[in-house]
Amino acid sequence: MRFKLDAHDRWVCIACRWSAKFPLIDDTEKDKPSYACPTCRKRMKWTGTAFRPPRRDDDEAWQVVERILAAGFRYRSTQNRRRFPRKLRELKAWFEEQDRPVEWLPERVLSVAKTADGHHVVRAGRRVLHEGEDVLVHHDGRWRAAQVRLSTCGTPLYAAILLLARKVLPITVRTRLLISKRRP
Repeated sequence: MRFKLDAHDRWVCIACRWSAKFPLIDDTEKDKPSYACPTCRKRMKWTGTAFRPPRRDDDEAWQVVERILAAGFRYRSTQNRRRFPRKLRELKAWFEEQDRPVEWLPERVLSVAKTADGHHVVRAGRRVLHEGEDVLVHHDGRWRAAQVRLSTCGTPLYAAILLLARKVLPITVRTRLLISKRRP
């Protein structure tokens, strides 16, 4: 019998090159608690849920991890499975790519259709929006970041939706969206 684990995040001790999964910490708290390394008792760093620790003897990969975390980035899983660098020579180009501002296209007319197999097709002008694509949606009087969701575990949803932080919005022809120039 398998037990389902509660939601967790990965934490790492750079000094010991040790990582573990611990329960989620509410990031809205003012004084976020941290965990202490069981070996050296130093404060562990939160890496996000998609962190895969390098081998303990891979010095270069651990330097890359340290620099990524020091720059404020976290290892999070995304729909397009963004690859994180493992070599120092890849790091500079990766940082430049992350710092590049996203350019948004002007608002386009939305159309929502359903295919014969039940999947949704959402178009912004002539461009088809894909599962997990990042967009800006006009909600509560301001533009907010959101993600497009069309299915869950391969099963089409009842309606195409946008995921905001702690909110779900249906996509209709009246939804105001901005899409990025970069293709997913």
